[in-house]
Amino acid sequence: MCVQTGNNGKAWLINTSFIPLSLEQNDRDLSLPGSSVETFTSPDDEKGVSKKRKNKEKKKKHKKECSDDKSEAATELVLEFTGRENYYVDKTSQIGYLKVGKLHNPACPRYHSSNHVLGKPKRTLYKLCIFLRQAGLLEQFFALIKLALELNVSQDKFTGIEPLEADQNTLVEFEEVVLNSGLPMNEIWLRIEKLRTSFNFLPCPTGMSCTDPQRSVFNEDVCHFIYPLTNQENSLELIFNILRLLKIPLPHYKAFQQTSSLADLDAPEEFLNLLLFCDLGLDAKIRESTVSLIRELAVGPSFMSSWIGNDIYIKVIGDIILKLADCHKGRQRCIFIILWIRFQRILVIISRLEGKLDDKNAKSFRRTIKSELKREENRNEVIYFTEYALLEYEIGGTEAAESIFMGAMANSDGCVNADRFYTAVTFCEMWLKNGDRERALAALSKLAIGLDTPQISQKLLILKKFQDLLANLVQVERYTEEMRIEQLILPDYLINLIKACVYTLFLVKSFKEVLSLIQYLKKIFIGKNRRHSFIQENIYELLVNLESLEKFGTNFEDVSEALTYFPENIFLAKCLIAVQSVPWYKLKGILIKCSTPQSILMLVVAARLRHVIHEEHDPVQQRSLQLRVLSALRIVTNEEGKLRKNPLMWRLHLRCAYELEASLHQCRNVLFAALDECPWNKSLYLDGAVYVPHELTQLQDLIIEKQLRIYALPEELEILRSDGIFLSRYPSTYEGESRFRELGGVENVKKLG
Repeated sequence: MCVQTGNNGKAWLINTSFIPLSLEQNDRDLSLPGSSVETFTSPDDEKGVSKKRKNKEKKKKHKKECSDDKSEAATELVLEFTGRENYYVDKTSQIGYLKVGKLHNPACPRYHSSNHVLGKPKRTLYKLCIFLRQAGLLEQFFALIKLALELNVSQDKFTGIEPLEADQNTLVEFEEVVLNSGLPMNEIWLRIEKLRTSFNFLPCPTGMSCTDPQRSVFNEDVCHFIYPLTNQENSLELIFNILRLLKIPLPHYKAFQQTSSLADLDAPEEFLNLLLFCDLGLDAKIRESTVSLIRELAVGPSFMSSWIGNDIYIKVIGDIILKLADCHKGRQRCIFIILWIRFQRILVIISRLEGKLDDKNAKSFRRTIKSELKREENRNEVIYFTEYALLEYEIGGTEAAESIFMGAMANSDGCVNADRFYTAVTFCEMWLKNGDRERALAALSKLAIGLDTPQISQKLLILKKFQDLLANLVQVERYTEEMRIEQLILPDYLINLIKACVYTLFLVKSFKEVLSLIQYLKKIFIGKNRRHSFIQENIYELLVNLESLEKFGTNFEDVSEALTYFPENIFLAKCLIAVQSVPWYKLKGILIKCSTPQSILMLVVAARLRHVIHEEHDPVQQRSLQLRVLSALRIVTNEEGKLRKNPLMWRLHLRCAYELEASLHQCRNVLFAALDECPWNKSLYLDGAVYVPHELTQLQDLIIEKQLRIYALPEELEILRSDGIFLSRYPSTYEGESRFRELGGVENVKKLG
């Protein structure tokens, strides 16, 4: 769709199946060979009426050419876009922005009728990709992302992101194990579906044998989904959206939550950025319980260990991040290397919490990081080694981490202030977590006056230096309103200077002095702009984090106030549930008032922890906590609930109802209510196969009817229904029947169930 404006000022929609390539033929002629165009013009626009007649004549003339030229025009879109950027900039100003065209699936009325705002192509692309991912149309999803990267970042860097033949052989072996496992029919179908989701999410390239036709995605299948964004200045925003779509855990700050909505936050892996926070309270049980819950809720393809083949997905997204780094230079390159190292750190933490981080895996992680840091362009970036030191600390090598930190600080003299302060503050936080306050102060002393062991009089000098720097910078920043999206990842000078000053006050004077400084800063940064919002959120994080080191722990009033302003912040929600003395009704009230996926996820974690800590072997207490969680989920998913359109909340609701041993009728009602609100979310159908197995056939019919992605082909499903045979990997009815006869007929196969 694109916008055409008539003489009366009204906007009219033009339905285009392609982005036109030959507009120079006639500036007012939008009907081209290889494109189907229906022009709607204002009744007051006589020229528009004349153009409509011309288009009808040309449509008749080129009727035969349309079908032949479609693939050619789509291919030209990718090949000829280079060198025509200025031309497209001129033409888009005349034509208007293209709205995403008609999807060829019946599921698309849900997306197409959502009335997204024209003129925001990046947001439209994000919404479309969310839809494709939720519907399980992963081949189109990755093809669209790859096309967006090729058009906006680099044309040749992302060509190697393709499936491997070796992975297909591994898939066949796993399928054989499942098919001969003797599991019930619904379990076999579910496992085959999950296996193929984990292994076959990338589109099949030309030349690779592929028995599933849906795995082949051509240019004409996706070219009309995307508007060629030619503004390279905003490409970082597009890239960050793509990384979020790939489930890479990114910081969730309110200042940068303009693209996504509550209904889009359905991938629990995104909330693993909680593991990257400097948690001075060392709430290991909360981290472990959170990772366990996310592992249970993860949807394939995923990097979580609950999905077989997760190593394939880890490699794909790791390669994408590194390729993005190769496409950028300077500080923008730093963004992606930092993201890549942090992603490796998340994998290390997950492996350690799951008890899988042995010496072999630790060496593998170290070898992977070192091989990247040894590259010439990465050797002199202090911030990379700071991130590597944090990874070493998570592995368990405190001495190795200390050595890396010391080396980074020694070589940080020529670096920008943001990197120098980030390295020193991070080193200080490591010692604070270990309870060594003298070494924590030594790290800040090295930064301020160059001494590792300051005298008593010199401690006040350190504090005075930080306070002077902060006072000068605050006078500048208080009038700053905008901030760039790269500041979400790169070290922020002001934030790290505030931390250095606060930690020095805490170590040299008292926590009361810290509170005075924080209250002063909260009064300074009171604006409603993005910069002030970002600073406020970081100040609240710092306050509630530092309170965990005090005798009485985190102050409930402070963290509840912080969540009132920043309900999407999962770290603040984690600090709230860490306060064990708070009654359940207060905890539930605050988190339900937030009504974000992050807050409800933490509410479920809190219920699990309270059961484990207090009444581990009391089934009555366990059932009571489960009922409380179910009650909260009913509130946020009722008709007036803010999260009624969020699939993740419905999945939690269904799981909780099942764990409470609710009747099949009750589970069925929850499932159908979820499908009524989120009918194009495939994960709900898969959960339905687990918790409401007697509805499996109906769920499969719904998947096929809505043309969601189903890896068990229709022919296989027909054999399953008619003969009671388990699913095979054979694509045709004839081959499936041959396999059926080899197994000895219905009777022998039924014995496996």
